[in-house]
Amino acid sequence: MFDRHDALELFEYDRWATGRIAEKLAGLAQPHAQAERILAHVVGALEVWHARVAGGESKPLAVWPEGVALAQLRARFEAVSGAWRARLERADANELARRVEFKNSKGEVCADRLDDILRHIVNHGTHHRGQIAQLLRVAGELPETLDFIVWRRQQRAASAPRKPAWKQFVIESRYLADLARIDEKLLAHRAHLETGFQSGMLLASGPQVPRSGGMILARARERREIEEFLARDPFVLAGISEYRVVEFEPVKQAPSFAGWAMGE
Repeated sequence: MFDRHDALELFEYDRWATGRIAEKLAGLAQPHAQAERILAHVVGALEVWHARVAGGESKPLAVWPEGVALAQLRARFEAVSGAWRARLERADANELARRVEFKNSKGEVCADRLDDILRHIVNHGTHHRGQIAQLLRVAGELPETLDFIVWRRQQRAASAPRKPAWKQFVIESRYLADLARIDEKLLAHRAHLETGFQSGMLLASGPQVPRSGGMILARARERREIEEFLARDPFVLAGISEYRVVEFEPVKQAPSFAGWAMGE
């Protein structure tokens, strides 16, 4: 069954492909009038079809816009693409199956399903992007490969989870002396921890409740770096605390934690 996810995926491919070829045309040393005219038709068709789907009047819109500068054309493409995406994001099964009634350019009364219209504009765009690609080849330019499967692979690669660059650690300290002795070294201990925060090794630290030790969240390339850092702690040097280091793999992460996990 063709659902909202399918509709958005198909549309995003079409948006990517047209955007890429528009970018290619913008980067040419010399403008290619014929290719730009075809691109204008692709954009014009998106505008016309969106007006029809939205229930507005499409007759004032040109299917083959003339005399539109490429920069303005790209801006119009972004605008109509945004409008299409917003509509598809709200489209449920009933909306996708809705028959859109309109008059075509010949004045004929038509009624087409929204999901069929979407398939049409994507195929329409593919057809004309192929024409532009051929014109670029004739002009000695190398067009980008815009196949659906290429886009799909790029999407998968972009969404694939990245392996954290640093190892993650939970560190537990246990006091070996009474709090009076702990407090004697507390300022020196905190100064040492501050060097860890400054270097990007530490994320958080603080005492346990009740105060029988402390906890630290840390990262490092290698466990050895953590152990060497802890060995220089004034608490350890004074023999009043010991540490237990636990490495873990953050498979599930809050967005705010992702940068830390990747070593950013």
